[in-house]
Amino acid sequence: KNPPTTTLKPIIPLYNDEINNRKFANSSCKFKLEALSGDNYSAVDHIEFSLDNNVFQTYTEPFNITVEGSHSIQYKSLDSIGNWETVKSFTIFIDNTTPVCQLKFGNTKYEANGNIYIPFRNDIYFDATDGGLVPSGIKNIFYSGDNGASFKTYSGEGILLTKPGLNQIMYYASDNADNISEIYNVNIILDPAPHK
Repeated sequence: KNPPTTTLKPIIPLYNDEINNRKFANSSCKFKLEALSGDNYSAVDHIEFSLDNNVFQTYTEPFNITVEGSHSIQYKSLDSIGNWETVKSFTIFIDNTTPVCQLKFGNTKYEANGNIYIPFRNDIYFDATDGGLVPSGIKNIFYSGDNGASFKTYSGEGILLTKPGLNQIMYYASDNADNISEIYNVNIILDPAPHK
């Protein structure tokens, strides 16, 4: 009498943008469909799904979406006595674009031979942007002052270097869809008598 009930389950957690009512993932996220019979008189025969209003196909295993952008997943189930479930729909935003991270300085700097020279009492800052068709937004920026031996989460405040001479700074960013930027590496020389 009653049709089956199908549930869509992402295998990894999605990022929920509550302000814009959007859910994000990258293409590594797979989606699983499960169905339960609507009564004791029948069993689930099979599940069907469609991507972006294309032809429905039989569901056999978890699937992912490889193309960046906004996508609609439609799905439904059929039971053993011919009852079709009403089609359900879910919208997912696929963000596959890695963030871009930048290093900024509070005051003057001088560049030579692949190094950056800065004076004492000169804060450094990190900034990141997330591009692509449907950017999920920056989640975190991480930085290291010990050539990558350990990384800290950047708080947004200026960081004051205190070690005279060479400071090897590494940094990278992640977005809310768990895309990770390249790791940037820069040599900063804290110079008590900087070039002008």
